[in-house]
Formats: sequence, structure tokens, C-alpha cells
Amino acid sequence: MRIGQIAKNSGVSKDAVRYYTVRGLIASDVKVAGSREYADYAADVAEQIQVIKKVQNMGFTLAEIKALLDELTVAPGCTLSPNQLALLETKLQEIKSRQRQLRELSHFIQDKIEELG
Repeated sequence: MRIGQIAKNSGVSKDAVRYYTVRGLIASDVKVAGSREYADYAADVAEQIQVIKKVQNMGFTLAEIKALLDELTVAPGCTLSPNQLALLETKLQEIKSRQRQLRELSHFIQDKIEELG
């Protein structure tokens, strides 16, 4: 598929597709048409981009996503590599820290509402 179709199918811009390609998050083949070369993407790349966007919206950076993808094995029953496990444990600690901060903020706001209300 050409870049425009992948962008449309995944709901991102062509620039985003190019950026993900350059960052190594997705792959394309090179096709030649006459004297021109263009990127040709497999149909499942649109789904990969949607997954990348979801994971990014959950708080993972593109660098973290790339680190997870670099060591990804698709075999059933696969286990996490030490690097993947460390990354996920770090991310979990970040999430727990944010949760604590949000609880504190929530209590502060609730106290102010009760105090002034």
C-alpha cells in the first residue's frame, strides 16, 4: 500500500507515517515505478500504527515503544526479555507515582470544596 492509503487507514498524517518509518517503528519496502521509488507498506501496518498511537496515549514514549518492539517475539507463550521487563517495571512505577499525585490533588481539591462550600 502506498503511504496515503496507510495514513488514511490508520487515521494519521502521511508525515506521521514517514516519521514512524524513520524511527523504525514500522517498515516499508521500496517499490520502483518508472524512474521513481516509493515506499510500499503491508496492509497490517495501519493496525500497527493504531496500536502505537494507543500505547502512546497510555503514556509510553516512542522511544519506549521502539525498545519494546525491537525485542518483540511473536511466538505464543513468549516471555519478556530483561530489557522489556525493566522498561515495563519502570513504567509501572511512573504510573503509581502519578496515581499518588492525583490522589493528593483530589484530596486537596475536595478539602477546598468542603472548606469553601
